[in-house]
Amino acid sequence: MEVRGPGAGGYGLPSQRDVQAVLQDVRCGFISVEAARSHYGVAIIDNEIDAPATVALRAAMPQTLTQHFDHGSARSAFERLWTPARYQLLTNFLAEAPVGWRHFLKTQVFRAVEASGEAADMADIFTQLRQRYPAMSGKSR
Repeated sequence: MEVRGPGAGGYGLPSQRDVQAVLQDVRCGFISVEAARSHYGVAIIDNEIDAPATVALRAAMPQTLTQHFDHGSARSAFERLWTPARYQLLTNFLAEAPVGWRHFLKTQVFRAVEASGEAADMADIFTQLRQRYPAMSGKSR
């Protein structure tokens, strides 16, 4: 059995990827000649690297990273809302709850935080949930 998956985003600048590795990816059918040119700045003609064209292409590409990876605006908004500190509070709250309640409570907390936005007060949310669902206070884990 053989399992193949899509390639990863890679690490570092595409213009600094080894040209022979890019050529090998083209030869294996992992990327097209056009992708080698546009994404990695590697010009390939007749299944060989065109060195002068590759130098020119790569000279026109960014030479420094502005950021490691951009997950997009939705992820950035999520991370502004769900800070490491807020996640730690959630983790502590859920750890105190009986196992059977944890998924339900996590869903309720996420909804409450989403409704309140960045101003959400985690302690208030937890207090409201304890009051709304007193049966969850049982410690039968």
